Amino acid sequence: MQTFAEKKGLKLEFYKPEKPLPKVMVDPFKIQDVILNLLSNAIKYTRQGKVMVSMEQIGNEVITTVEDTGIGIKKEDLDRLFTKYERGSGLAKSTAEGSGIGLYISKKIIDLHHGRI
Repeated sequence: MQTFAEKKGLKLEFYKPEKPLPKVMVDPFKIQDVILNLLSNAIKYTRQGKVMVSMEQIGNEVITTVEDTGIGIKKEDLDRLFTKYERGSGLAKSTAEGSGIGLYISKKIIDLHHGRI
C-alpha cells in the first residue's frame, strides 16, 4: 500500500495506540483483507494529502479507523456503497476504476465478526 500511495504523491500514516490493544477473536486474514480494501479505496479516491490508519480501544471494542483527505462519501451513498457492484456516484464513480464489490465483501466479513463498518 505504501508504494501505491507514494505513486499518487500521498502520505500513508499509521498511528499506534498508546497502550496495547486486547486480543480479539477474529480471522486475522479476513480482517486484513478488509483493512487492505479500505486502504486501497482511500488511496484510490484521494487525489492529494494523506491516508491515515489508527486503532484504539473504546470500552470492550477495538476500533480501526481508515481516514483520508479525499472527496468523501455523500450521505445518500453510504448505505448503497455496501451493496454488490455499487460504486457511488458523481466524481467518485468517474475518477477511479473498480468493480464495486470490495465494500460489499468487506461488510459481509465484518458482519460475520459481529462488527460494524
